[in-house]
Amino acid sequence: MNAPGTVSHQPAIPNPGGSISYLVVRQAVADIPRWFENFSASTPARRAAGGGDPLVLIEDEGAGQVMVIIPFSSAEAAAAWRSRLGVQRQTAAAGVRTESVEVRVLRSLAGG
Repeated sequence: MNAPGTVSHQPAIPNPGGSISYLVVRQAVADIPRWFENFSASTPARRAAGGGDPLVLIEDEGAGQVMVIIPFSSAEAAAAWRSRLGVQRQTAAAGVRTESVEVRVLRSLAGG
């Protein structure tokens, strides 16, 4: 279910013209500071997988709702990062409420 004013997107396939893809994850976490510490600890691995600097947004602090937008060089790199070995264990350890996770891979309409 989408929030009012949002549109559901399908995962992007190979980027025409080399446009950037974005991994967008919306989720609820038990403790935002604890989750952010775990998220930050994965920065070197995320960079090695082709991820850029993330944008981390708090949607509803009381409910622990966060949204993360991470640029990747391709939709394939973004999808590979999200489906990497151990991701479910890592997110559970960080206090992510697994039933709340929404993941999308989007590409830039502007081509860059």
